Amino acid sequence: GTSMATPHVAGVAALVWSYFPNCSNKHIREALIRTAEDRGDSGCDNKYGYGIVNAKAAHAYLHNNGCTFDVGPAVGGCQQWVSGTLPPTSSPTPFEECPANKKHFKLALTTDQYPAETTWKVSRRTEQIISGSGYAAFTEYTVNECIANDACDFMIQDSYGDGICCGYGNGSYEVWVDGVSRRTGGKFQSSETVDLCPPTTAPTPPPTSPPTDAPTSAPTSAPTPTPDQPTASPTPGQPTASPTLSPTASPTLSPTASPTLSPTASPTAAPTLIVGETGRTLLSTTIDVQNAQNVATINFRNEYTNPVVVAFINTRNGGQSVSARIRALTSSSCELFMQEPDNQGHAAEWVSYIVVESGRYILEGDIVVEAGIASTTIIHRQGQGFNGHPVQFQGAFSSTPAVLHSLVTHNNNDFMASMITNVGTSGFNVAMEAAGSGKNSASEGVGWIAFSPKTGSTSSTSFVIGIGKDGTNDGVTDSPHVIDLIGNFNGTPDVVVSVYNPRGADGSWARGAGISTMNTQTVYAEEDQVGDTERTHTDEFFAWAAFTAETDLVATA
Repeated sequence: GTSMATPHVAGVAALVWSYFPNCSNKHIREALIRTAEDRGDSGCDNKYGYGIVNAKAAHAYLHNNGCTFDVGPAVGGCQQWVSGTLPPTSSPTPFEECPANKKHFKLALTTDQYPAETTWKVSRRTEQIISGSGYAAFTEYTVNECIANDACDFMIQDSYGDGICCGYGNGSYEVWVDGVSRRTGGKFQSSETVDLCPPTTAPTPPPTSPPTDAPTSAPTSAPTPTPDQPTASPTPGQPTASPTLSPTASPTLSPTASPTLSPTASPTAAPTLIVGETGRTLLSTTIDVQNAQNVATINFRNEYTNPVVVAFINTRNGGQSVSARIRALTSSSCELFMQEPDNQGHAAEWVSYIVVESGRYILEGDIVVEAGIASTTIIHRQGQGFNGHPVQFQGAFSSTPAVLHSLVTHNNNDFMASMITNVGTSGFNVAMEAAGSGKNSASEGVGWIAFSPKTGSTSSTSFVIGIGKDGTNDGVTDSPHVIDLIGNFNGTPDVVVSVYNPRGADGSWARGAGISTMNTQTVYAEEDQVGDTERTHTDEFFAWAAFTAETDLVATA
């Protein structure tokens, strides 16, 4: 147990520390302790220590609290968390009120991993009033200044051109003027500007009487009573100069003559049909490690009838062979996990996924997508030729689509990957991929999603969908395939990649090669290390789809 837990916790610590390099090792240790999931006896005990390490919770803790909390002395065992609470923070010094000819400017800035790229300034016409630069990484700053009332321009800049969120940390900024928030942001490219001056108020036009539903045939003035018409007696206490007509003398419209508005509802925009979504989650280890947060329950943001899910491990924090897999797929959720061919533990990794309702649709951006699940009993093994069960598209694609695939069942309760071969415009073949692992399964379901290759954006998302190879070997001991995303995203997108029409007889699946940012996703053709420890691999075709983080896929047809 200890021999497995120790490298696992060390790997999680290294992962968390990579996001907060300015923290000390004591801060990382304390964050892991304070966010561990308690098991066994309440609090620290000799069997579970402080509990099960949770990389995602530790990351969130340091993001929210920084590295300024008291970590206490470096002692071991259950004594290492001495205080158990965060030290009290001093009350902030109140900002003095600005004079009448100035306004209160406030900036809250949280830096990312590369703060030297970040600068900001406030300008009055062409004159720079105040500015800021030279910050530390992953640190929160607050600026309070009295500035001229006609200082209207705030600009924040990033010299690298990737903003301050979210490729290298969750940087952000917010600006206020006289206590009113004017902008919150972080996802930009080279710069972003904020208007610090309120808009000039235009004179308000007099109200226009709303149209009425009265028929045009109604009289515009009261009829003049004839001399022989009696007038009503004046009401005591009311002016006698304003006689009222007898009720019978007032012409009234027949009840049937009063037209009513049609019960038809007011016109509304066409309903939005969401047929899919994207996301990303952090898995702490493999499913074969017991008593760990090794399976993520993905609760979909939308409800589906027969959803299909595909997944891909974007990062490479652990060097062992590993693959992502789905099980327990329902209309509203699924379970997502990692598994190694040798059934060992693994370092925490980020995993992207795409969900699409079974069927064929045209998405915003004129993307054609078709999705389904195919059951297969065919297994490809190392050294064999490629075969599979045929799958036909509902309609032919105009060009060869990018087909992504994952196993969506776990019938064998063991390692297995998926394989797609013979992809054309009208269909493909599907099978399982065991490579050299020696694993077996009687039958598994393969989820597949086919996209028409395209790069573009809509009002709600950006996307890069493609297929290709680079002419060089793609194994772990070779150079990775590089997917270029530059200029399409303001933060790290959700990216799923699959091996496409495999060529290497050893068998492989797609796996992140170490870079997963807003600009680049690198990929290896991952082989197992069970039957054959060498990891070079021929040049493979890959299919990929990248969308802005947490995109809802909207169908137009």
